[in-house]
Parts: sequence; structure tokens; C-alpha cells
Amino acid sequence: MDCKSVKPAFEKDNIAIAFAVDQNYLPYLKYVVKSIVANLKRGNLDILVLHGGKLDGGELLAYFSNFQNVSVRFVDASAYFNAVIAPYFVQREYLTIASVYRLMIPDLLPAYDKMLWLDADIVVTGDISELYGEDLADFWLGAVKGFGLGDHPRKTHEIKRYKTLLQWAKKYNFNPWQKYINSGVLLMNLAALRAADVEKRLVNIAIDPLSQWPDQDALNVVCRGHIKYLDERWNFQVFTHPVRELPGPGIVHYIGKIKPWCSPRVQHADLWWNYFYSDGQNAESMKRILKVVSDSYEERLVELNAKCRKIKRSVSYKLGRALTKPFRAITGAKDL
Repeated sequence: MDCKSVKPAFEKDNIAIAFAVDQNYLPYLKYVVKSIVANLKRGNLDILVLHGGKLDGGELLAYFSNFQNVSVRFVDASAYFNAVIAPYFVQREYLTIASVYRLMIPDLLPAYDKMLWLDADIVVTGDISELYGEDLADFWLGAVKGFGLGDHPRKTHEIKRYKTLLQWAKKYNFNPWQKYINSGVLLMNLAALRAADVEKRLVNIAIDPLSQWPDQDALNVVCRGHIKYLDERWNFQVFTHPVRELPGPGIVHYIGKIKPWCSPRVQHADLWWNYFYSDGQNAESMKRILKVVSDSYEERLVELNAKCRKIKRSVSYKLGRALTKPFRAITGAKDL
């Protein structure tokens, strides 16, 4: 399906939602959509799944084909991506093609003036029509602030990365950090974004090596001053720790590296597993197996991180770093 030709699926009460996934995340998208459908009180769901080609979405399409108020379509955005971004796109561990698609949506889907972007590592516990009905007025985006940010970027034991964050903030004059948004849930005023002609600026920041969270950094810089800050419940960001109570029905976003389908220990993972279980899966057996695996993995990870910190504090390590600095500068060798 050609992106430019995609039209709203319903004439009335159309709730446009975009995702972008690859084959790895596709199996989990089903449970996100199930949670949206289960909590919807009004309106019709027009769901567009953006991808880079060769994505087998047959199972997802078949599952929701009998819902009269749900349309699921897969949109191959690879041609647009290859023409517009690929010439200067550099693949990095934390910069994926799917993450960049949200920056392209205004020009990618010209028939839409408003759209809700959702990451696939969420579960919806509230009525999505309530969020979609938020009046953006002249704002470009509706979004929720990043969890745990203060006046400065959060300090990390990775000193090099923390210095990069400070360099990024200085380069783009980004301050204060309390206004930094998380890009996993975005209510997008596509008409306003198109009028502002922001795509090139967004992409230029996303591909900047200083950008640690490329698409998110780009949206924060380019759209600042044009963001409507939404209630935290519409993007409640959770890790394994600290334990936080849900503020009310909305969207739970599992932003940590370990996702609920990998570990039942993740905070509020039970909300995601409820939809897996309702699909006729033997969830309890699966959860027991995953708990054993994840417990072992997390314990080992904590142990290894503690050993690394101990090594880095040692005199011999610091001396070795000093002696090998010229060699590392030439070879580009990474830190321990």
C-alpha cells in the first residue's frame, strides 16, 4: 500500500493510530491492540502499522477482521524512507528504522490531520478515545514528560555517555530538562507539523551522533514551545524499579530494557499478561518458566555490573587506561 494514498478508514469518529514495528515486535502488537479494543468506549479504530517491507501481518489482520469498528492496515514505508532519509541514515544500536518513522508521519500520511502514535511496548488500560479527543488547538504535539528528569540529564555510571548528554544539551540549548517528553505516546497535530515544515530539522537532529535517543531528542528540540503536556496516566513509564502506583486508567509504557513478555517481574507486567492469557495461551506455565530465566539473568547482570564498577575503581585499571590511551585513540577501542 502506497503511503501517500492511504485515507482514513472510517467517515465518522475515526481514531487514527500509528505503530511502527519489525518482525521481532510484531507478535506483541496483537496484545497492544487487544487492550485498546477492550477499553474503547466510543469511536472507530483506524490502525496503521508502518514497516520497512517483508512483514508478515496475516495473523494480526485475521484476528481483528471481524471487528466492525476496527481497521488494521499494514503500510510499507520503505520507498519513502529510502528516498528521503536513507542517503544519510546511519544504523546504530539505539537508532532503528522503525523509530524514525514517527518523524516522517506528517509527510508520509498527507490525508490525515491528527494521529496518535504509540510504541509497541505498552498496554492500554483506559479509553483511547478520551486521549484522542484532547484538543491540541495550535499545539504540534500532545505528550507526557519523561519520568524522573530534573534540571539536568540524569547522571549515569557511564561517564562518557553523560558527557555526551551535556554536549547535546549545550549544542541545542536545551534547558530545563523537566520539559523533556517521552516519545512513546504522541498525539500529533499533523496539519500543524506539515505547515511548520519540520521533517528535515527533525531528521538532522535524529542522525546527530550526540543524540542519545534520536527520534525523541529531535522532537524535544524542534517542537519545544509547541507541546501540550498531557496527564501522566497517558504515558505512565515503568521500569523494574522503583515501584510506582498507577495514577488511573490510561497507558502503561514499559520503557526498560526488560519487557513484560520477557519477565513477569517487570512492574505492572500482570496488565500485559492478562491479554496474553485471554488469548487462550497457557500464561501461568509461561510466566513460571520466564520467572526462573529472568531471575537468573537479572541476578547475573547485577553481579557483573558490580564487578565492573569494582574493576574501574582499582588503581591498576586506571593506570592501564592511562597507558593505553594513545592506542585506544588510534584504534577506536571501546571502554570495558
